[in-house]
Amino acid sequence: GAYLYSSNPHSWPEEGKVHFFSRGLLFSHRHHGSIVLSKDHMNSISFYDGDSTSVVAALLIDFKSSLLPYLPVHFHGSSNFLMIALFPKSKIYQAFYSEVFSPWQQQANSGLSLKVIQEDGLSVEQKRLHSSAQKLFSVLGHSVGEKQSPLKVLPAKLPELDWFLQHFAISSISREPVMRTHLPVLLQQAEITPIHRVENDKVIVSIVTGLPGCHASELCAFLVTLHKEYGRWMVYRQIMDSSECFHAAHFQRYLSSVLEAQQNRSARQSAYTRKKTRLLVVLQGYTDVIDVVQALQTHPDSKVKSSFTIGAITVCVDPLSCYMEH
Repeated sequence: GAYLYSSNPHSWPEEGKVHFFSRGLLFSHRHHGSIVLSKDHMNSISFYDGDSTSVVAALLIDFKSSLLPYLPVHFHGSSNFLMIALFPKSKIYQAFYSEVFSPWQQQANSGLSLKVIQEDGLSVEQKRLHSSAQKLFSVLGHSVGEKQSPLKVLPAKLPELDWFLQHFAISSISREPVMRTHLPVLLQQAEITPIHRVENDKVIVSIVTGLPGCHASELCAFLVTLHKEYGRWMVYRQIMDSSECFHAAHFQRYLSSVLEAQQNRSARQSAYTRKKTRLLVVLQGYTDVIDVVQALQTHPDSKVKSSFTIGAITVCVDPLSCYMEH
């Protein structure tokens, strides 16, 4: 088998089967089904094997935003990047070198050919994922023919576990909570405040939904009135037509206009104290919340996509207007 890694730091490496074709590949997973990775949705595809048969071979895929709707949500990360790890001596490892490696390198009709890179060509993120895959291979390789211990496999599948345990140990020293500003010193790490500041600058998107007659609009108006002293609240109401469908393109254009207005406001922030911006999305009818989430995550402008984050999702229910179908 092979393992699929994503740039999402909270995702778990998924084991599955890989089938290669001239125009891309198919990753088959027992839970997620078949995930098609077409070269039409790729910007580039690179290959790294460390020039050694003991090093995990890695297919590094930089894909376009158009692929996001076809990927499981937990494969969506801060960057559009996937890595497929092929373990040495496995059948797929040998099949790749004998049947795929040369044809993909020489392939020109698709406009995208396989590029071989060395270790210095790997980004920091790619090195992190490859190191995680190499650790997993080492653990599984030494366990061949033996009963695998979950405690040995778990750190390899969760590379952030060691960091969490260190963080947990420091946070549990006393009954008093550890201040965020003290963590970098205690953990002997670089300053984390700039990253935290970037997260605070994001616009939080709160979604209010429910069946017709659930009074979602009234709840929205109440929230805006209640919290207007603490921040700027913008409201996006779903456009309703005969089809009663959620218009993803219209919502994406609205997000672009919100970001542009916020940037113009930031340029004049010396004139008054800038309040934190929040966005309320009010859905009507039978719209699925996942449509809103995917519209944000597949926004064609990566700057807009990274400037918003999903907050609370509230579903309104009126017990006097509910019914069940049997």
